[in-house]
Amino acid sequence: AVVSTQSTGLTRTDINHLIDKGVVEQLCRMLPERQHLSPLSKLLLQCSVLSSTGCQICVRWLPEIVDCLHSHTSITTPAVFSDLLKLTSSLIRSLPPCESLTSDLISYIVSKEVIEKIQTTCTDTYNYQLKDNIECSVLLSSLQLLSACCVAMTTPNVPISCSPTKNDPSQLVDALVFTRACNIVTLLYGVLLYEGPKRTPSPLSDTMQKVVKQCLASLLDISRFSLYTLQSVMDSEGMSLELRHVCSHVLSCAAHHEYTEILDLCVQLIGFVVFSHPSNQALLQNGPSPSILQLLTSLPFSYFSDIRSMNLLFPSLISACHDCPSNLAILQEKVNKVMLISYLKDQLKNTKEKHINYYPRTVFQQALKFLESPEMEGR
Repeated sequence: AVVSTQSTGLTRTDINHLIDKGVVEQLCRMLPERQHLSPLSKLLLQCSVLSSTGCQICVRWLPEIVDCLHSHTSITTPAVFSDLLKLTSSLIRSLPPCESLTSDLISYIVSKEVIEKIQTTCTDTYNYQLKDNIECSVLLSSLQLLSACCVAMTTPNVPISCSPTKNDPSQLVDALVFTRACNIVTLLYGVLLYEGPKRTPSPLSDTMQKVVKQCLASLLDISRFSLYTLQSVMDSEGMSLELRHVCSHVLSCAAHHEYTEILDLCVQLIGFVVFSHPSNQALLQNGPSPSILQLLTSLPFSYFSDIRSMNLLFPSLISACHDCPSNLAILQEKVNKVMLISYLKDQLKNTKEKHINYYPRTVFQQALKFLESPEMEGR
């Protein structure tokens, strides 16, 4: 009876009453029965969001929730699968990052092949396109869970690093390598460019905007968790070409149609992918004109005048040109390097943290020396 009322919504008082009566614990005990999983998941999600005690109860039952997730797929039971994904994602986000319990639970998720299920969802979407709301819900919920897992295993307030991730007890890195970052870039390539590139990109539907935004956000979460892993996957055969086409299309489309959030995410992702990675840096100048680097230097004026937007674009431009004279030469066709030098000096002067906009402070110092070096004069 309690499960059947979930569709009407419950207040915080209702949830606390259910907890006091032991009903939430009893609901969790229903999970192994695999009955009424969709309404049960929605109800437990409400309990975990509206009550910290309810959340703690649900976290204790997270392995059973993951078992339920393991026994369903996006094809056979999409609604149940989506609701379980949302519940799991919410509970993972409630955990303190990088602690032993968090690592153990992420490891259990990996062992139950949930990351592979997310990859399958992305692949199915790529093959069959987004046909209805439930398919979109499953895809978004899948990507949100992937992001939640990466965030949960990311040490707070630590700058990005190109070094291989050491001592990953969750085995999440191995799962990301095996699934090629869940084929997110291939998914974007399929849904955005299935008709081929266009001179003037068509506007995105509201649904497609949500999908693109979440895909880019998930890739950013992967990069903050293990940049080395994402860069290695993006540098693999075939993937780098897809990434170049996707970034070019997204930059053109988002700038033309003023999708500010999507543009912000794409700009930041490009900077991470090419950070201290010569092979990926070369990607920015490849392909037909305008190249990705040329598109970055042609973004709306606000990216060169508004500090919020500058904090997204300028680190990416610095990342693209650091120790790469050929990229710097292309950049200087539209943007004077003096702007980058001035930005670097201001950031280093005003910020004492070890990282600046996720980038290591030492790298900004090295980039400043590179741009001011005599060898770069006249470039």
